[in-house]
Amino acid sequence: MQQLAVNAMYSAPLTLSSPMSLHSRPLAVPPQPIALLKRAMAELLRRLLVRTGLDDHLARRTQGEPPSSFLARLAPPNTIYKAPTVRTAVREGLELELDVSDYMQWCTYYGIAIEPREILYRLAGEGMVVLDVGTNVGETLLNLARRVGSAGLVHGFEVNPTTFERCRRNVTRNGLGQIRLHHVGLGNEAGVLALDRRNVRNTGGDRLRPLASTDTESAARIPVTTLDAFVAQESITRIDLIKIDVEGFETNIVKGGRRTLASLGPTLFVELSDPNLRAAGSSPRELVMDLVALGYRLRHAETGETIDVAYDFTNVHFDVVGVPG
Repeated sequence: MQQLAVNAMYSAPLTLSSPMSLHSRPLAVPPQPIALLKRAMAELLRRLLVRTGLDDHLARRTQGEPPSSFLARLAPPNTIYKAPTVRTAVREGLELELDVSDYMQWCTYYGIAIEPREILYRLAGEGMVVLDVGTNVGETLLNLARRVGSAGLVHGFEVNPTTFERCRRNVTRNGLGQIRLHHVGLGNEAGVLALDRRNVRNTGGDRLRPLASTDTESAARIPVTTLDAFVAQESITRIDLIKIDVEGFETNIVKGGRRTLASLGPTLFVELSDPNLRAAGSSPRELVMDLVALGYRLRHAETGETIDVAYDFTNVHFDVVGVPG
């Protein structure tokens, strides 16, 4: 997950009153310094919120707020917090351990609506078997588990060792027995890959890449299997829904799961990101072509617009819903 919405969120200054003299006359200050002063005042206010602990009270007010709202822009960004800054919070009835210095976990803590998660959740129903590929600390995983209920099953896949452990603790905290966690990556072939941490303040940007000769012994090495091999190993005969958000590795997962997708026909909820896919050596068109070849009909998750190989994929970054034809 990229920081697009929140970067834009902080680029606009908060609406604060301009300085006034004792006689209530505007100071003769050029527009640019006034804007800079407003920005500085907003930054000071955010830091005071963190220092006084009032950010926790603000976080209760920002749940579900759009990034453009005043309260959302007032929220201190994750970069203000010392790493790690671990908080325990209850979100939508789920108790979560969150490091608010990490962008993805900051998003969960403040609950700012920057992803169409409710659209994903509506695809899950009682008794379903669901795969959450790229589960991070488990917020989406736990919400999916609640929707499938005790008669269903959710498999979560997370490759970052530290994030995986926090996810495991969050699953334990909430006592949902219908979850199976897997510290393994999915790709187009079995093997071992390196964990590429592009931004140490955003675990949502972690991705897999081939091992390089320059990698040190301390570099995280992640075991990788294919979706087809995993399904065979676990003797899975039914999958109703698969969510895939893996920072450009989506095409690899589809290629390694052709047999499963063709035979079991699960509904798909997949991130389609031009910059991420290209950075991983693929493209949105290649991913869409692979899914269409498997008989999937694709639509934009938020607008419902049909997505096919003729679509203009330049700089796209959105989720698609795939339904077998």
